[in-house]
Parts: sequence; structure tokens; C-alpha cells
Amino acid sequence: MNRSWITGLALAGVAGTAGAAYAGVAAGDSLGTQTQPAPSTSQQSATTTTRTISYQIGAAGTASISVAGGSLTVIEAAGGTGWTVLSATGPATHVEVQFSDTLQLVTFSADLVGDDVVVSLTNVAVEGAPTTVAAAPINVTVITTSHSGSAPGSTASQPTTPAPTASPTTPAPAPAAATPAASTTAAPATAQPASTSTQPAPAATTAPSGGGDDDDDDGDYEDDDHEDEDHGDDGEEHDDD
Repeated sequence: MNRSWITGLALAGVAGTAGAAYAGVAAGDSLGTQTQPAPSTSQQSATTTTRTISYQIGAAGTASISVAGGSLTVIEAAGGTGWTVLSATGPATHVEVQFSDTLQLVTFSADLVGDDVVVSLTNVAVEGAPTTVAAAPINVTVITTSHSGSAPGSTASQPTTPAPTASPTTPAPAPAAATPAASTTAAPATAQPASTSTQPAPAATTAPSGGGDDDDDDGDYEDDDHEDEDHGDDGEEHDDD
């Protein structure tokens, strides 16, 4: 066989093997990316809802009834002041709770009609109890109603109480610019002109006392003159002698 033909056949075989290997890898990748089937709608819609209703039965007391799975259940009953709970029936579409104060027998009944709870009340005198006073009317009122539910296999989340919203933080006020200190330089004082007016000296009211002295001096002077004259005479007389 020609050598060139053998080489060509060998290359063709290698190429075929590589192509098969690539095809296998591609097939593996395509299988790995397959998604799981989505759950059926019936599975998502299956839910269990529980409803609880609390009733005030006049002065006789209170009763709480749970509604779930197509039946009613008395989950709590309490007698009022002077009243006691005599009995309560089990889960069913019809339940009863009886109260008594030794004079009256009050029977509270609840029936499940579709999705609604219908209540009724009877009040009779206790057998053998002496009574001459008519029983006070007893009315039934709803105190509270609450709902809770869960859906097995459902991804819907139950409503939750939102977290308290944090109040926005008020940025701190920027520091005020420093106010320049008030100038302490005093304004130049205006020179006031000096007063040139003088007060006149007070007039002398006392007469000068030097007048008498002048008189005395005059008298002394005159005496001196007389003495001189006398001495002159004496001299002359002395000369004559």
C-alpha cells in the first residue's frame, strides 16, 4: 500500500475519534443543564388556615373557639364573677359551652356553616332553684378575631410586622463663623475749649485797719521834730556858755 494513503487513513481515524469525543462532551453538557419540573399548582394552593374567635357571653363568662380543618374547637372558657363553666364539647361542626350561677343555666352554642360561625344562646332556670327574680338578659358579643395560616411547600411568606423605620439622622449644624470681636479703640475725645471767663473777686467789706497806724506815725514824726528843735536850742545855749 502506498505510504501516503496509510498516512491519510491514520489522520482520518484520529479526526473521527476527536469528533466523537467532542460530541460526547456536548451531550453531557446538555444533560447537565436540564431543569427540574416546577411544582404543580395544586401543591402550591394547599393551605391550612386557622381562625380564632373570642366571645363575651354577658356576665356568664367568655369562650374562645378555633376554626380549622372544617371543624370548631373550644380552646378556652372562663366563668364570670359568681359563674362557673359546667361543660364544653369537643371538636365538631357544633360545639357548646354551659355556664351556671346556681340559679341560671346558660348554654352557648356555635355552628360552622360554610366559612361562617353562627352562635346562639339559651338561658333557663336551674332545676329546683328557688327564684322570684327574672334573670337578667345575656347577650353575646365578639371580643376579638384573629387569623393564622401556613402553606406546606409554598414559598409565599407570611405577613410580618414591619420593622420600625429609623428616623433620619439630622446632620449636626455647621459651626457658626466666629464673630469678630468688637473694636475697643475709643473714639478720640473732642477737646472742649477752656473757659476763659473768671469769676470776679468778692468785694472787701471790711475797712482797712492801717489808717490809725498812719496817724500814730505822724504823731511820732512830729515829736521827733520837736525834740530836734529842743536840742538845737540847748546847743546854742551851751555855746554861749
